[in-house]
Amino acid sequence: MGIVDEAFTQRQLGSASAMAIVMALIMIIVSVFQFKISNMRDKKEGK
Repeated sequence: MGIVDEAFTQRQLGSASAMAIVMALIMIIVSVFQFKISNMRDKKEGK
């Protein structure tokens, strides 16, 4: 069950909106984590 299916096929806009927000938060958390790891690796290499 995808966000687009939830929003447009099943007409559950609130639920689809919540799913999109959760997905965005997960992507932000993963991006911050990846950025911090990349920074630590660069500092160890002396860049």
